[in-house]
Amino acid sequence: MKISHLLLAATLVLAMSLTLSCSSDGGSSGSKKTVKKEKISGVSQKGPFIAGSTVKLYELNENYERTGKIFGGKVKGDDGIYEIVISDYLASPYVDMEATGRYVNEITNTVSADNVTLKAIADVSDKDNVNINVITHLEYDKVLYWLKQGLSFADAKNQALAEVLAELGIDSPAFNKSENMTLQADSVLLLASVLLQVGRTESALKTLLSTLVGIATVKNGMEQALAIYGTAKSNVQGSTPISPSSSSRPSSSSGGSSSSGDGIIINCPNAATTDNTVACGGQTYRTTKIGNVWEQVWMAENLNYDVSGSVCYDNDPANCGIYGRLYNWATAMANSASSNLNPSGVKGICPDGWHLPSNAEWDDLIYEVGNKGTNVKKIGGWNSDDGTDDYGFSALPGGRGGSDGKFSSVGDYSYWWSATQQSLQTSAASYSSISLPQFAREVSFYLSALSISAADGAKTRFLSVRCVKDREVETCPDVEIGNNTMTCGGQTYRTVNIGEQTWMAQNLNYATKSSKCNGDLTSNCETFGRLYIWRVATKVCPSGWHLPTDNDWNKLTNFVGSDSAGTKLKAPSHWRKCDTGFYWCAGEGTDNYGFSALPSGEDGGSGDWWSASTSSLVGNQRPMQMSSESAKATIKLDDLGERDGSSKFLFYSVRCLKD
Repeated sequence: MKISHLLLAATLVLAMSLTLSCSSDGGSSGSKKTVKKEKISGVSQKGPFIAGSTVKLYELNENYERTGKIFGGKVKGDDGIYEIVISDYLASPYVDMEATGRYVNEITNTVSADNVTLKAIADVSDKDNVNINVITHLEYDKVLYWLKQGLSFADAKNQALAEVLAELGIDSPAFNKSENMTLQADSVLLLASVLLQVGRTESALKTLLSTLVGIATVKNGMEQALAIYGTAKSNVQGSTPISPSSSSRPSSSSGGSSSSGDGIIINCPNAATTDNTVACGGQTYRTTKIGNVWEQVWMAENLNYDVSGSVCYDNDPANCGIYGRLYNWATAMANSASSNLNPSGVKGICPDGWHLPSNAEWDDLIYEVGNKGTNVKKIGGWNSDDGTDDYGFSALPGGRGGSDGKFSSVGDYSYWWSATQQSLQTSAASYSSISLPQFAREVSFYLSALSISAADGAKTRFLSVRCVKDREVETCPDVEIGNNTMTCGGQTYRTVNIGEQTWMAQNLNYATKSSKCNGDLTSNCETFGRLYIWRVATKVCPSGWHLPTDNDWNKLTNFVGSDSAGTKLKAPSHWRKCDTGFYWCAGEGTDNYGFSALPSGEDGGSGDWWSASTSSLVGNQRPMQMSSESAKATIKLDDLGERDGSSKFLFYSVRCLKD
């Protein structure tokens, strides 16, 4: 006990000495943290604040509290620019700013009838410029909250900015700190300002900004805001903002190219889709349906939507009229992340309801057209070896542009962007090409004029864009769980617990596109369930259930005993018997666990179930197989298709596993 008291006393002495030491240096808000400032200037913008608007700077201490010292200034012109003379030391590097006045409405280009007040909080230890705008205003309370939670000032600002953009539904990156942004240089800020203003009177906006009540619903006006964004951008260009410092200007991760120069790219607007066309950006494009098993709807013309980050071949507008525009990858993607999903899920610069295709989607097209470029080339327009255009894709040789301003290959090659980044190389992305000569596709043995390839630095190139229509894969709906049953899509299935897993004890029989009954006989669906291609199989299981992976299947077979898993899991009926004259057989199963595996059809020879895992062969997928010839249940690489990418279009059964 005495030792404990001695330790406590020593600790208190140490703590007191440290406290005194800190006090001798001026305490937590001592002179070490003060900063000398001659002036603070910047630009105040909702739209730009007009002449006579007031701007105040409140000195803060190290605890981010107002000290009572206030410095003031005014906006001199109608461009929002202000200056506050200080010529003094500030108690800390942190300042609280407030601008009040009327502003030029960036949508109507008229002066507001009433004042609004915007706030900002900033660290001025290394700068003399603080801009005040709607984003600094919306993040103000959030910054203070995170400071109270113990975050550093920089981390609190970053967190608050991310929350504001998410709240507004803006998923483009912010390249500048909020207090460095201007309407003219930062499209993130301009979009936020338009989004707050659109559909509201100036009086309603003033109430919104002062109370922040209803901010969560602001993002609902995004479509309307995007539609008039261009008008607002033109209106604000007439005023002169304070430019952000070079250190905070947008930088590109793609070797020097940028999308729109400031981070926001607006996809081709005012989309209207019919059976054979899609219109957007004031231009109508033909469309074509390709694929029997897995139908895709493609634009039958290259996109010709004029946006920063795009060019005409040789900078000649006439070439845009023939071949469409050429885009760098950041612009084509609208700064979205790479995807090889099918569908890609990357809208990019494509119109609403359409998206930029991934490598997987280009693979599907190539498979459907027989891996021959001739089949999709337009008749005419090529220097030689015109196509037959069997599928209405109407590919034209638009060539490509380089980041050095040079162009090549018009008349001989077509290049289109993919939404898929080249593996392990952030500077490169995949693209599809059709060329004049015949050449071998990298992953097949077939001579082809249609290929997918990638190269270092490809993101800086300017290539064509073809958009593909969004396609939703159906999921078995209206799920209900009963006693050892699961109901979806109007049909009830038995379920069974095997080890730690809960399986459907019947094959799924929910009708979707790209599914069928074996032999096209409804009776086979009723007995054996439907057969699905892999694309559909990965999505069709109901909510709360999923298509099993290789690991899931292996866990099942290991639990029941892998050497005889087929026999133990197969149903005791419908499988081919050994007395039927076939030279191989293993007979029917014993169904020890109630899994009741059935063959795929009435011939009783074998059953195949899709796995969610992909094979090591590019484009192929992996099924689980049980057959009449073996007592085992095995996962195999399916090589039934002669060409890469064919097996995923075969039709197999689906068993869903509970999440």
